Amino acid sequence: MDNKPRGEILKELENSKKTIAELKATLKANEEHNKELLTYERLLSQSAMELVEIGSQVDIHEFTAQKIEIIFPESLILVTSYDRESGLFGLASLKGLKSKHLKLVNRVLGDDFFDIKADYKDFDEVLQKCLYTRNFKEMGRGLYAATGQVFPQRVCLMVEKILGIQKTYGMGMMWDNRLYGAVAIFSRGEVVLDKKDIVETLINMVSVALQRRNAEDEIKKALDEKELLMKEIHHRSKNNLSIISSLLNIQSRYATDQHAQKVLKNSQDRARCMALIHDKLYNSQDLKNIDFANYLRNLTQNLFYSYVDRSQSIKLNLNIEETHLDIDTAVPLGLMVNELITNCIKYAFPDGNSGEINLEFYSENEEYILGISDNGVGIPEDFDFHNSNTLGLQIVTRLTNQLKGEMEIDTSNGTQFRLTFREQNFD
Repeated sequence: MDNKPRGEILKELENSKKTIAELKATLKANEEHNKELLTYERLLSQSAMELVEIGSQVDIHEFTAQKIEIIFPESLILVTSYDRESGLFGLASLKGLKSKHLKLVNRVLGDDFFDIKADYKDFDEVLQKCLYTRNFKEMGRGLYAATGQVFPQRVCLMVEKILGIQKTYGMGMMWDNRLYGAVAIFSRGEVVLDKKDIVETLINMVSVALQRRNAEDEIKKALDEKELLMKEIHHRSKNNLSIISSLLNIQSRYATDQHAQKVLKNSQDRARCMALIHDKLYNSQDLKNIDFANYLRNLTQNLFYSYVDRSQSIKLNLNIEETHLDIDTAVPLGLMVNELITNCIKYAFPDGNSGEINLEFYSENEEYILGISDNGVGIPEDFDFHNSNTLGLQIVTRLTNQLKGEMEIDTSNGTQFRLTFREQNFD
């Protein structure tokens, strides 16, 4: 083995030390870079989870500014919201502006700086393209372009100098070709584009959340409009039925034939029965389902009031389970109760006899049971309920079929009607 000169060996050792030092520096830089990437990955993961569960009271634009400020703590962060109808951008959040700088900005741009609206049409073509490409990139002409050229360019340059702004970057908050705002980052020296992927991922996640929020708002608006429409329909239906009831009442006063008076009176009760349902729905928070227990109490009270001369000696016993029914079930069931209670009052206790009428309504084994009975004179044993020629009982038969129910009649002690049915799905 040849002996190398001492100087050459020392030189090689020196080079080896430099190489080792460079490797150590590279490893340390990689370690710090990986640690930084891990931090941002956690930020994105946490942000994604928060956006999934974000409440309607949380300002998503403000949320965006807070997250970006974590990534660029030394920069100025400007987040705007976009109104699709007016085409105007408005300031939603501003981060990184210290109080001393805020006073200077207000002095240069005016106290109404935060209320300024920028028209999308005033943005130059480069900026418009930047907003819709979903790419985070450097923006030319800095603050002047980012604010939609609302302020003179020389004023914007002055503000940039005051704030130490060196470069401007931006990206639109857009999803499914719909714009929801924009993010502008004014760097005071921070390296920005090396975190391009992080920023784009965050803004895309936020854009999806804004799209979902917008869809929820549109659905809520549509439901509110539908609710107002339904309330108006129920209100008008109630008024129309009340008018019909009043007209029938007036007509019955002029009728000289007792049979005609009876027919008009029964028709008036039926109109009032349906008007009461629409009135309950109009004053309810739920426009599809009705508090049926409360409805039955009011209906029977009105019927007894309508036949006050006869009902003074008749006692009404109610055993009603608290429940809500769909309007398509409540209307036929209410009409049925109207017919059967009316029959009890009119025919079960002749010659002013006293007695009791029982009304019960409850659920059992996923079925509803309606029971109406009296301890009056009853009906003949050979009476065929299903083939009766009276309009009231014909209505009851048809309504039973409409509800796909079964009607049982017991005449052993007065008269008892028992209807069993399941609530139908009419959607």
